[in-house]
Formats: sequence, structure tokens, C-alpha cells
Amino acid sequence: MPFKSQAQRRWMYANEPAMAERWQAHTPKGARLPEKIGGQNRKPKGQGGGGQWAGYVASPLLRDRQPPG
Repeated sequence: MPFKSQAQRRWMYANEPAMAERWQAHTPKGARLPEKIGGQNRKPKGQGGGGQWAGYVASPLLRDRQPPG
């Protein structure tokens, strides 16, 4: 599998050097990789929920129960 970004390459060589060598063999020579790959589904930093209520879904079935925390 070829590398998709420079950040991925750095992480792989630091944490899994044997696997990084195999991946490097599949990456075209002279390939200009972007620094990072960001998906369209990613939220910009500082946006979105978080903290103690992250992932909590109020359900009508659990109406009488207290929320976690």
C-alpha cells in the first residue's frame, strides 16, 4: 500500500519501521505527497461538541433516567 501523506510516512517510520519499508516499496519514486490528508467529514478544530455530553443521545425510552456524569 503506498503512502498517502508525509505525516503518515513519518508516523509509520517512527512506530512501525518494518511495515514502513514495505509501504515505501509501493510508493512511486519522486511522488510528491501532501503534508496531511483531511477528509470532508472532519470538523475544523474548535468546532463541534465535546466534553461530558459528547455522544449522549436523549432517548424517549430513557426519559426517566438521569444522564451520565
